[in-house]
Amino acid sequence: MKKYHLIETDLNDDAADALKDFEDYLSHLTDLKSKAGDAWVMTSAQKNKINRLSRSVCNEIEYMVEEAPQVQERPQESAEDSSDSIFDFFGIS
Repeated sequence: MKKYHLIETDLNDDAADALKDFEDYLSHLTDLKSKAGDAWVMTSAQKNKINRLSRSVCNEIEYMVEEAPQVQERPQESAEDSSDSIFDFFGIS
């Protein structure tokens, strides 16, 4: 999200759902760790699931950004460079 300068409210439904799933599972793992103490270690299945959910969030955000209409930025013209300047209007060079 940081890469594309997005906040949570910018996400479409699919990306928001993927993010919610990731956050819910991360919260579950955090609760397990707090109950078990420092001796707790994630199992490989838990690591795989958190990685899969993380990739899902990233993929949904990338799909959302790719599908967004491309906006071409126009260069801003300064008043001095513009042929429509006030000086041209009055015939002053």
